Parts: sequence; structure tokens; C-alpha cells
Amino acid sequence: MKKLLILISALALFTSCDTLTGNFSALDNISLKDSKGKTVVIEQGSYLESKVKLKSKKRIRLIVEGITYEFKIPRGVKIPTDNGQINLTSAQVNQPYDIAGDIRTEVEHGDTIRDRESCTWDEPYTVCEVDANGRRVCRTQYRRRNGWKDVQFHYDIISKYLEVSFLVPGSETIVADFDGDERYYQKVYEYEGRCF
Repeated sequence: MKKLLILISALALFTSCDTLTGNFSALDNISLKDSKGKTVVIEQGSYLESKVKLKSKKRIRLIVEGITYEFKIPRGVKIPTDNGQINLTSAQVNQPYDIAGDIRTEVEHGDTIRDRESCTWDEPYTVCEVDANGRRVCRTQYRRRNGWKDVQFHYDIISKYLEVSFLVPGSETIVADFDGDERYYQKVYEYEGRCF
């Protein structure tokens, strides 16, 4: 039963997409440029279920109330996706505010599971024919076979946490912040037997 629950959970959260969901808080009314370059006012308050997407190397996306705001990443600047700090100026991100934050990743290793999994393998076989000169010519071909293999694996439970502050340019005055997280599972094989 424990294996089944882990597998069901893993199917639901198997792959990371580097989208962190959380709370965006505007301490006052603020203006940001949306993905079309139009200035939009975000009113003071908390916006649950906001998202930050870190998928791209060229931009960070903030989604608040269904509106996407893009923060450009300058050429040559690497934004950490696992652990590290984010510090970019207003001019660099092409938005009215500097951004400063931290991303932190924790990995918890699950229990080892021994199981059997379906697999495929190529079975060689020999085909012989008589050529135009009357000689017998043989060659090896392969056919795909279904089989089973013994496996041993565990799931890594990966939790990412992101805290970002939006600052008045050139100061430490915070006008808004985002606090979000993401959790997903990654299957790690410790042993894979031969497919037969």
C-alpha cells in the first residue's frame, strides 16, 4: 500500500517545471510592465496563488491575478535554479523596480523500493537467403521483445523555496515581495537488472 501511495504521488508531481506558487504582497500600489509592455497597476494587498516561472534563461515571469509580468535577464547573467541569490537592477530587468532574492532547494531521499518493471529488448536472429550467384548469404536482424526487469530505486522529494523582494531602484526600500515554493518527485534508479 505504501508503494502504491508513493507511486500515485509521484505521477502527480513527477516533473519539475520550475514554477513556484506562492503569495505576492504589494505593500502599496505598484506599477509593473506586463508581457506586452503595457504598464499595469497592482493594488496594495496579498495575492495568493501567484506564480514565478524560472524556466527561461532570458526572463523570469511573475503571474499575478492571471497577468504575466516579464523581468529580463541580461546576457551573461545566470539566475540560480537550485540554490543562490538573485540581485538585478531595474535597468537590467526592464521594470520599475530592482529585484533581490534567494532560492533554496532541499532534497529528501525516500525509502528504497524493489520491484519489477516492464521493458523491451532487441532479440537477434539470423536470416539466410540465396543470392543471384546461388550462394547462401546470412545476416543478423533484430526483433523487439517485451519483457521484465528487476529494479531497485527511490524517489527524491525535491522542495524549492523562493523569496524575492521588489525594491525602489538603488535602495533597500521594499515595495512588494513574493514568497513561493514548489515540490516534486524524481525517480532515482539504484539498480536495473537485465531485461528478459
